[in-house]
Amino acid sequence: MLSTTGSQTKKKSHFWQSLRHELKTPLVNIKALPQLIEWEKIDGDNKLFLEESLSAAQELGTKMDRIFEAWQLETEPLTIQTEIITLEAFIKNIHPPKNLCIHYPKNLTQKIKVDVPLMRKAWKEIINNAAFFNTEESRLHITVTKEKQKIIMKFQDNGIGIAPEHQKSIFDMLFVVSKSRNQVESGTGVGLAITQHIIQAHGGTIEVTQSEKNKGTTLQIEIPT
Repeated sequence: MLSTTGSQTKKKSHFWQSLRHELKTPLVNIKALPQLIEWEKIDGDNKLFLEESLSAAQELGTKMDRIFEAWQLETEPLTIQTEIITLEAFIKNIHPPKNLCIHYPKNLTQKIKVDVPLMRKAWKEIINNAAFFNTEESRLHITVTKEKQKIIMKFQDNGIGIAPEHQKSIFDMLFVVSKSRNQVESGTGVGLAITQHIIQAHGGTIEVTQSEKNKGTTLQIEIPT
């Protein structure tokens, strides 16, 4: 027999799955419009409007998928399968955005024990976040060191920085900081929330250790060896 907590979780899961279906079905229909419309018969202004609408529908669908992914991590504990891998092999499948220059750790022969797909995802979320909230000459320095019984990963960017009162909140779902100014604005803001769940599943922590307006931010991950 399910416990009360288990029963509530199951009901929430069913509700969210139903909500996802109800929201995504109209989007599927909207994205199918190009197959139903004779584009050559549409004039310039109307075509532009339709293209923008389709682009917005696509973006909304992507945001919804990420929100549901983060919600699933909130309600269902992650199961990790760790393996030992060198940093060189680990970063091989990480492809940063073109607007970001990454300085990877020099000790690429160093080995870490992590769930490789999940930890790569965590790194990608941090990298994408650094690229988005950064300057014209975007840089990200990554270091990985071992200290006693833990691995320390540091990500230092030269972006817009995070105000002290927001530094703990950036790991909350649906919390974002404005790209143009150090203020809160509405948005999906799920990347760092996903990252935090992955790190916690490894028994570790993630936090802002340093941040200064228009000079950059340092995120630090600690996981047990």
